[in-house]
Amino acid sequence: MAEIPRPNGEGISGSENYLLNKCHIDVIGYEADKAELCQKTLEFVEKLSAKFGEYFMSIIGKYASTEERRVKIIKYLKNNNFEMPRFIVIGNQTLASNKLKELDLPTIRRFENSINMIMLMPKPLEKFYYKRNEAEPANDYNIPWGDILSELSSYSWHHIENAAEEHGISIYRINTPGQHVPNNFYYAFEVAENNANMIYHKNEHQEEDQEQARNIA
Repeated sequence: MAEIPRPNGEGISGSENYLLNKCHIDVIGYEADKAELCQKTLEFVEKLSAKFGEYFMSIIGKYASTEERRVKIIKYLKNNNFEMPRFIVIGNQTLASNKLKELDLPTIRRFENSINMIMLMPKPLEKFYYKRNEAEPANDYNIPWGDILSELSSYSWHHIENAAEEHGISIYRINTPGQHVPNNFYYAFEVAENNANMIYHKNEHQEEDQEQARNIA
């Protein structure tokens, strides 16, 4: 596991790109006091991605019309680094708020000293999410990426909380169920240390929550 850079004990203001065991992670700006949390988050992402990739490859056979087709699909995914999700980790609160606003997502923070993480699905799943078996039978030219995406989403949620707990972090989902924007985000999270103080209280932000809900709808 590569460690995130800590020049002179300080954070970074720019963007650092990592390719960890074929897992793509962009780390965008973090303060020095968030270096350890960013490191834990990268370790969490690396483990989750490995499990995701293994499961993704294992279920392709269910959706391929022939064994030959299954092998071709897996080869295509691996050759293009499409077998794992992509992540953006944002450790600077100003940069994170700007990014969330850009995506029309709520910017309210639940925890002190938290960071944000965005998860994007592999490109074929995002681009062809609407392709499903019931709409058109699978064949050599029609892969039900939407069905595969649904199965992988369920699998991811099964492992996210366990993996987060194992790495000493808490994860709060920001986007609502069904709220996904291909090429921008599939899941958006706030990430904090397990012992972080909660600073968000629903009643204090009720009007803001309602306004954000209207914007999302």
